[in-house]
Amino acid sequence: PVLSGVYSGKLNELTMASTLPYLLDYKNKYGSIIKGFEENKKQFQSAGNKKFVSFKGGLSTIINRLEEVLTETVVKKGAITTAVSKQEGRY
Repeated sequence: PVLSGVYSGKLNELTMASTLPYLLDYKNKYGSIIKGFEENKKQFQSAGNKKFVSFKGGLSTIINRLEEVLTETVVKKGAITTAVSKQEGRY
């Protein structure tokens, strides 16, 4: 689910080479992905190299704030989105 959401695609159609190419590099260079992680452990442990961030109150924090400032817009929460399309130049 994380990869599918991050890359906005169907997980079974994503390839490792296109989404996480360094894992293939690790496999080829070190003989396995795990050994590659071990050899590059410091790179992933450094505080300044985090790839994901969030809000203390979770991602709903940004939605709640948008709802507060977009007073002339209806913000629908808890709805399932099946598609987003452009109409009259807007989404």
